[in-house]
Amino acid sequence: MDKKWGSIYRIIETAVNKGIRDIKENPKRGIRNLLDLGNYFASKYFQKTFFHTVRQILSNESSLYYDLVSHIVHNVDLDLLKHFSMNLGYNSWTYGVEKIREEEEKRGHNIPWTIVFDFTDKSENKLSENDISKILENGQSMGIFCGIFFIDENQDHLKSLLKMLKSHKNSSFFVFLPPELIANEIARLIVEAGNVAVVLTLDAPAREENSISCKKAADILFENKCLYGTYSDYNDDNVEYIMSDNYLMQIENLCGSFAFLIRESLNDTGKKELFSQFMQEARYTGKYRFFIVDFYDDLASIDKTISMDNCFISIKSNGSINIPGKNDLTMKLNIRTHSLQNILKLTMPKIKYV
Repeated sequence: MDKKWGSIYRIIETAVNKGIRDIKENPKRGIRNLLDLGNYFASKYFQKTFFHTVRQILSNESSLYYDLVSHIVHNVDLDLLKHFSMNLGYNSWTYGVEKIREEEEKRGHNIPWTIVFDFTDKSENKLSENDISKILENGQSMGIFCGIFFIDENQDHLKSLLKMLKSHKNSSFFVFLPPELIANEIARLIVEAGNVAVVLTLDAPAREENSISCKKAADILFENKCLYGTYSDYNDDNVEYIMSDNYLMQIENLCGSFAFLIRESLNDTGKKELFSQFMQEARYTGKYRFFIVDFYDDLASIDKTISMDNCFISIKSNGSINIPGKNDLTMKLNIRTHSLQNILKLTMPKIKYV
C-alpha cells in the first residue's frame, strides 16, 4: 500500500474501533454511524450506491440484520472482526478497486477482485504453501486482496494454510471446508491469523452425520470467537429444500453469520424464478439472522461493477486453471509455468464498451 491509502486505513481503523464500541452499547445507532463513515469515504458511484442500498434495507427498524450485527460484535474476536472487515471493505473493495482499475487500464486486460483456489481434488502434485503465497503476492500487486479456498479433509494441510495466510495481513480469506476438520487447535489458528472466515459444508437435504458434525464444529468456532458460516450446493433437485424453513432454521441454529449458496445447475425456469424471488426477499427484508450469498452470481456482480465483465478464475491444487467458457485457452496454462499476470493477459482481454 502507498502512504496515502495507509494513512486513510489508520483513520478508518480508529473510527471502526469507536463504531464497534457504539454498536455494543446501542446497535442501531452504532450501525448508522458506521454507515455514515462509509458513505463519507465512498468516492465512487458504486460505493455510494452500496451505502444507499444498505440504508434502505436498515430503514426497517425490525430488520434482523440489526440482530446479526449485534451478534457478530458480541461473539466474534474483536481483532479478527476488525481486521477481516477492514481488509475486505477497505483494502479489497475500496483501495483494491482503485488499484485494479489502474492496472487494467495499464495492462489492457481484466483483473478479478478475488481468486478461487479449488484444492478439493486428489492431485498428488499439489501446490505448496510457498507457491500459494507467491500467487497471493502477485495478486496483491494488481489490487486483489481477497482469496477463497475450497480444501480437502487433510487437517495438516489446513494448519499449514492458516499459518501461511496469517502472513498476508492486508488480505481477507474465506476457507470452505468439511466440518470434521474443526478442532480447538484449528479455531485458535483461525483467530491468530486475524483475516480468515470459515465456511462449513452443510448438506442439503440434511444428513444426520453432517448435521452432527456441523453442530460440533459450530460450537467450537463459536466458543473460540471465530467468524464463520456455512455453504450448500443447490440444483433443480434440492432448491425447494434450500428455500424451506427447515434448512434456514438449521443455519440459524448454528449461530453463523452468513450462508453461501453454490449453484451446481438450475435449469427449470419456474424454479429459477422462485429462487430469484427468494434471494431478493431474504436480502432486502432482513428475515434471517445471517446474510445469504449466491456464490457465483454475487462474485460476478462485484466483478462487473469493477471491470464490467465476469472475471471468475479458479486455480486447482495441481496449478491448472479454470475459467468458465474458456477451456480452449486454459488447457495449456498452469500457474507453475505461467505467471498470474500472463494468464489474465491471455484469457481476459479488456473489452471496450461504448
